[in-house]
Amino acid sequence: MIGEFDPKDHGFYYDDDKQEWIKLCGSGELILYTKLTSWNTWSLSHVDKEDNQVFLAETDDTEIILQNIKQYQRDYKIDEILS
Repeated sequence: MIGEFDPKDHGFYYDDDKQEWIKLCGSGELILYTKLTSWNTWSLSHVDKEDNQVFLAETDDTEIILQNIKQYQRDYKIDEILS
């Protein structure tokens, strides 16, 4: 399942210096990377402009990662509309 998932297809770009995938999201970034202990495990987090990091998911199931990305983006858009 991990071979089918390409972060580029979901708006991420690869940062060679940090060795992680990044997607700009509002006032912060979604960060996606594989765990050093297991190349099959993805970790997803959000980093805001003050450099606060919130971990959203850690799994080897790419469908869960995709669901968390979509859910975070949806929640961000709702918060933006309500503000």
